Amino acid sequence: MKSTVDLTAPATGATLSSSDEDIHVFDPTSDIDVTLDNTYVAGNTVILVNESSTSIISILASNGSTIRSLYPETSARVICTASQCVTELDWTPQGVAHSSWIDFTPTGSWPGADVTYSGKWRRIGESAEIQFRLEVDAVPATGNELTFDLPSGLVIDTAKLVGSGSDGVGIGSVSDVGSDRYATRGVIETTTSVEVFYFEKTTGNPIDMRSVDLTNPISSLAVGDLIDLVVTVPIVGWSPSRG
Repeated sequence: MKSTVDLTAPATGATLSSSDEDIHVFDPTSDIDVTLDNTYVAGNTVILVNESSTSIISILASNGSTIRSLYPETSARVICTASQCVTELDWTPQGVAHSSWIDFTPTGSWPGADVTYSGKWRRIGESAEIQFRLEVDAVPATGNELTFDLPSGLVIDTAKLVGSGSDGVGIGSVSDVGSDRYATRGVIETTTSVEVFYFEKTTGNPIDMRSVDLTNPISSLAVGDLIDLVVTVPIVGWSPSRG
């Protein structure tokens, strides 16, 4: 769920919409809870706390653009640079935008009927750290090279990468239940998905990166086999403290 709070209402006072019951407003100067009214906007500092464990709340400018996203169970200090907070330029979020870990169910290239996908992600400034897990429930009959899709709405900002991301944006493992474990690397496939590669060393050849698929690196998948991957990628539209 995503709701919004408009902190750039006319000079008569800013207001919270009825959908923002999870917002908690705190004045650090007077050490009391405050409401967004004329008394409040005449001040210059406030702390907004998102008390929800699931909602992402967007702090909006008067033109509808997002000044800052307030993630579940996180807070943001906002400073008003004018006596009345009328335009988005009057509101300055302080500190790095961040979030707690958020559960999500990834999608991927292997059939969901045969495997269980699970994941968590969090924001750290302008990047997202994402954990993916796939557990085999039944040996998949079909499936190509394994890819994981990013949480809905997140798009990788490739302009902030030194290369194309083909050299890797994360690490992980493939666990053959009761047997071997293989090191893996996550590689950008598209701006909304990553592909899983594993390392292979053959006699007389350098170590290669090869795609994880239904027969590699485990020749015969079994119930309980696990594939884990953790990646960190820059996200389009995010900056360290805004958006």
